[in-house]
Formats: sequence, C-alpha cells, structure tokens
Amino acid sequence: FIRMEIHEEDNQNVGGKVTSKGTKPTGEAFWGMVTSAPQKEIEEWRQLGHPIDHIIVSSDAMIRGKATNTLISADVRKFYVQGTKDPAGLGISIAYYVQERMDGR
Repeated sequence: FIRMEIHEEDNQNVGGKVTSKGTKPTGEAFWGMVTSAPQKEIEEWRQLGHPIDHIIVSSDAMIRGKATNTLISADVRKFYVQGTKDPAGLGISIAYYVQERMDGR
C-alpha cells in the first residue's frame, strides 16, 4: 500500500479567461494499492475518451476523489483520475481509474 494525496485543479480567471495554475491539495489522503489496468479495461475507457493505464484501489471509501482530480503518491508519481467506481457496491472500497502523468499536469 502507498499513501495517495488528492489534489484538485487550481484555476484562475484572468480577464474572463480561465487558466490553470496546476493543482492544489484538497487536504485528503488515503492508502491505496496501484496496479496496471487489464487490457480490457484500458480499451473500454479509451473508447469512452478517457484513457487509463492503472487502477488504484482503496478500502477507505469515506475519502472520495473524483474525475479530474490528481492523485500524488508518496513516491511522487502523479495519476490523473478519469473515473471512480465502488467495485462491490457496498460503500467499503473505491477503485480509481487513472492515467499516470509524467508531463507535470
């Protein structure tokens, strides 16, 4: 397991134009397990226009990131959240479908 910190877009409005200043921490974090996404999941998400390459699973469903958040791990890997799902439908765990980012986004 690795500690993941949730960040959100930090946008500013300059003269009517919204620009991104990067991300800022939300103050929430969780322990999760990072795994490579199966090829079937990669294809399904790609067809929806939301490319993924990893799935992060957490048993702490009380802390919920959302699509467009960025998860930053303790070893400073960045993952852009494309979507989330409650795998069991019981509210005890959450799966984040993410794309690892190496471009500073």
